[in-house]
Amino acid sequence: MGDCKLYFSYDKTCCLYQTTHQHIAYTEESVLICNHEDADTSVVLHLMHTVDISKTKTVVIRSSDTDVLVILTYHVSALSRDEATVFMDVGHDGNNNKIF
Repeated sequence: MGDCKLYFSYDKTCCLYQTTHQHIAYTEESVLICNHEDADTSVVLHLMHTVDISKTKTVVIRSSDTDVLVILTYHVSALSRDEATVFMDVGHDGNNNKIF
């Protein structure tokens, strides 16, 4: 298994689980703590953070919520200057669709 990063949010906490050389490390990411009532809008905060710190500029958001699609459609134009590509993986079963 290669080096991986997984951000996980719950309540007002955001954690980073990171694998490095077969070791798993856990840290709380204070920069990603937000007081948004709805998780739909906090997705944008995480997206912007990922694009800012990541070497890769391709991000996949998995959600079947149309509110997330509308919010991402609005905010993804700000990412075009960073040459980022955002995919939204939607659906309720194994036959998901990709929206570009």
